[in-house]
Amino acid sequence: MIAPVLQTECQQADDLYRNRHNLSGVTESIRILSELRNGLEPFEVEWRLSRAQFFLGQEASDRRQKAPRFREGIVAGQTAVEHNPERVEGHFWLGVNLGLSAEVVGSLQALRYVRRAIKHLKRSCELCPQYHGAGPLRVYARLKHKLPWPIGSRADSETLFRRAISLSPDNSVTRVYFAELLSEIGKSDDEMAQLRAVIEMPENQEWLFELARDKAIARRRLGA
Repeated sequence: MIAPVLQTECQQADDLYRNRHNLSGVTESIRILSELRNGLEPFEVEWRLSRAQFFLGQEASDRRQKAPRFREGIVAGQTAVEHNPERVEGHFWLGVNLGLSAEVVGSLQALRYVRRAIKHLKRSCELCPQYHGAGPLRVYARLKHKLPWPIGSRADSETLFRRAISLSPDNSVTRVYFAELLSEIGKSDDEMAQLRAVIEMPENQEWLFELARDKAIARRRLGA
């Protein structure tokens, strides 16, 4: 059970992250959480820091801004895993930051990051595959799609995406990623179906940022 003071601060950070279309709010959540570091319950602080750093890195405009965010996300995620290796949150956000770091570093470092990312994403899938809209399956599928053979596999990616959709059918990120894979493997009817499903998704307060973005992507791809 989280201590009452920490619970209040973590809830505030969660509320700021929920409204992540406002980047300054996510930055503020990092300030709040950073002040709680070295407390009695670091796990709850560190995985949230890893999540916030991921998002700011994802939204940064260039590689020089992305890289330090992902590095901070890796540090926080690793600390969360060390404090509670049996919870999904640390493994998941660590895996996400590692995977994205691989895109912005040199090729020799990238392979090391990718291998670590896969390790933590696989562990996330074992612990709680439905977490964050089937996030462990979605991100692992994305890596399998984008990585070259023998680490990557479009067939494995398709299987993982379909499992993610079965667990969380209303996650727009999964369906947009899956549509991209389907386009590449020539399954255009299924691709269109995934994009139409995104456009028809109801509002979800936890995913307002991604829904707005992904609906725009789906409409553009469909020519709607």
